[in-house]
Amino acid sequence: MENVEQFVRANKTRAIARVRTYPDTIGVSARRRFPVKLLHEIKANCGKMIPRLRRDDHDPETTWRYVLIMHQPSRWALKRLHRYKCEEDESLNICKLHIARDFEPCEGYSREDVLKFVHESRRLKYERTDARPYEFFETTYSNARGHADDQTKPSKIDVIYSDKPSKLDGTPDAIHTETRINAGREVKTTGMNDCLDVTLLNPAQDFTAQYAVKKHHGMAEKIVCRIIRKTQASYMDLCPAIVERRVRGLYRRLGIDRLSEFRRMFPHQYRRLNPWDVLEFDDLEYAKGDKNCA
Repeated sequence: MENVEQFVRANKTRAIARVRTYPDTIGVSARRRFPVKLLHEIKANCGKMIPRLRRDDHDPETTWRYVLIMHQPSRWALKRLHRYKCEEDESLNICKLHIARDFEPCEGYSREDVLKFVHESRRLKYERTDARPYEFFETTYSNARGHADDQTKPSKIDVIYSDKPSKLDGTPDAIHTETRINAGREVKTTGMNDCLDVTLLNPAQDFTAQYAVKKHHGMAEKIVCRIIRKTQASYMDLCPAIVERRVRGLYRRLGIDRLSEFRRMFPHQYRRLNPWDVLEFDDLEYAKGDKNCA
């Protein structure tokens, strides 16, 4: 038995990063207007609160739903909304859910290694097939749709930025990612039917359900080398070094180093890759401490 345990420890992949998960933004909607007392309690238990109205497109005087957007809500705020739903308004549901994750390098890895892993080795599952990344200063969006006036915003995107302090402990230039789900029907597919479900979130299981993590760089290099050899055989009159440089430049511009683009270009090879388990997950945290207003 000791030999088996030693073999497992010797062959276990060393973790690249420690992941700290917390709810960043949660939006709820209801048919009834929220009581003023409830709004004061929620405001004291979140970083920022924004009440909104969802009006009819043709009749602005008609209000269909009352919306409450909470940034960095505390555990108490989520439980309070669950109690409000059970006791006063069963129509309350989650219409927006942003789960944030801060990645911290483990021993033996640098910040640049983790940042490279976050940008290249993760892929958001069940994303639109026409999704293309969009960069705005230091922020990367997994889908560029919605940034033009004639396009609708996607209901689910992945966001990465590394130029702002952590909302948990203020660490400067934290490697921060968010799974932004902006549609109520999409939220329900994650199993989050109620605010209480958010407090019971398992960070590791939720990450596995939302993302695919695979080590694809080795296979991508083999594919590129095979294409280089075939291209050199087709263009014997050209210098082999020039052909190689052009082929590598082409696939670099196509973004083959990113897992999402690799899957789109080589789906059969992607399915042959095994999941890459190199992350350690802490328990669910909250950026805002509880303030009991009962």
